[in-house]
Amino acid sequence: MLARMLAVIVLLAAPLRAVADEPGVDGAGPDEPGLTGSITLSPPASTREVRIALGFGYSTLLVDPDVGEGYGGGIYLAYDFWKRLGVELSVFAARNPYVGQLGAIGTNFIGGNITLGPSLRLTRPGSRFLVHADLAIGTYLIVPGLQENIWTLGLAGGLTVGLRLTSWLGLSLKPRYHLFNLANIAGPELRDLKALMKVGVIDRMEIPLCLSFFF
Repeated sequence: MLARMLAVIVLLAAPLRAVADEPGVDGAGPDEPGLTGSITLSPPASTREVRIALGFGYSTLLVDPDVGEGYGGGIYLAYDFWKRLGVELSVFAARNPYVGQLGAIGTNFIGGNITLGPSLRLTRPGSRFLVHADLAIGTYLIVPGLQENIWTLGLAGGLTVGLRLTSWLGLSLKPRYHLFNLANIAGPELRDLKALMKVGVIDRMEIPLCLSFFF
């Protein structure tokens, strides 16, 4: 009986040992160059990471026939500090020309934001492919052209989808949806240039292409 049990154990252990001896598999035997058979557990690799991204791309105000499509750029500072969780600070500014009846004004609607919020990594740490879900809150600057500058409260949400080219360099797209002019922080209330009525919540969509640096 004991001999049969030993035979079964040997038969079950054989394929496991064969797999363990493959290069790059933990627990490989000493016959593989550069690998050891130690069963000592090593601490997991650190998931902390700092990213700096410089972006430029498409920007538009949604549901506003008097403001056309434009472009914008900004900088993003992110820090992954615990497992898949991090925080991101972004500074972005966009320029959109007036069109339609307001096109003769010859000026632009300029908006910018300084936002801060959590970032959740959806891909595993160490992967070359990067996907983050981002949320943020912050202050939004409105430069309407014919009125004084206005600072308002706003929210943002979106994704970061990227590819890590090297250990320190990558490319990414950062589609963002913004809701701002939720509350006035400084300056007068924003007024519609045609109806002279108070403007409500403004939404903006942007899709910048970013060059990312990893530290």
